[in-house]
Amino acid sequence: RPDLLVVGFGELAFANIVRAVAAGELEQRIDQLGNVVHYPGKTGPGVQRSAPLEAQASLDDLPSPYLMGLVELATKTLYVETDRGCPYSCAFCIESTASPKVTAFSMARVEAELRWALERKMEHIEMCSAIFNRDTEWLAAFVELVERLDPGGTLTFSGALYSTYVDERQADLLSRLNLKSALFGLNSTNPETFKSVRRVIRLEQFAKQIGLLGGFLRPEVSLIMGLPGDTPEGFAKTLDFASSLEADVMIFRFMVLPNTLYYEQRDRYELEIDFEHDNRILSTSSYSREDFAQMEA
Repeated sequence: RPDLLVVGFGELAFANIVRAVAAGELEQRIDQLGNVVHYPGKTGPGVQRSAPLEAQASLDDLPSPYLMGLVELATKTLYVETDRGCPYSCAFCIESTASPKVTAFSMARVEAELRWALERKMEHIEMCSAIFNRDTEWLAAFVELVERLDPGGTLTFSGALYSTYVDERQADLLSRLNLKSALFGLNSTNPETFKSVRRVIRLEQFAKQIGLLGGFLRPEVSLIMGLPGDTPEGFAKTLDFASSLEADVMIFRFMVLPNTLYYEQRDRYELEIDFEHDNRILSTSSYSREDFAQMEA
């Protein structure tokens, strides 16, 4: 496991960590670093979190390493942040645990980084946003920006989308982008997982919204194996539903990330966690070790 985890905005916390290490005072300053999770003694499940730093009012205050000239990439892919955070509070996810829930970069900042990419003949843009399509008006402005900057469509794009927001207008906007991939988190269809995960999927609506994209894109749908309340039989039903969609299916094993609701309630859900390997789940009250072994076979 790492010595420290930075939760939420990391720039100021990381600078504080570097200063403390350089001064040889990391242990003494551990409670002053801000947004930091650490493991006292580095053994066992116990974690502590220092008081969070005051969140930046505008993400534009954080300088771009690309525009500062600090980074020259050998690849043809550029990672562009549009915002940070998530308006939802899924029990397995760390994205929404820090305040504020969502803070955005300005469109001017996004435009500057896209220009940087085009000047260097980049080919692909990975949109770094928990929900790239959260705001339809923002999405429309972004599509218009891309069409103005790159009328020849030389750039391709990838991003994480949320099915709830997809309607005919969004489908039209997304069709105007040269989308290489779009990831939708289905996670589970088992009603037992909805009791704790703090997210409900309406399957008929989900399938309809995925279908709106079928004319120009084959989406990706992600599933999480081993969520509390789920069972091997329940996961099989989730997989059957996902396989019925016009989409590619990705399966991830449940990871119990520190600072999430599931981590805080790990005793309640009888979560056996492999702390030596990325906090992956080993068993739950409804999944045994043997269940996982059979499903991975």
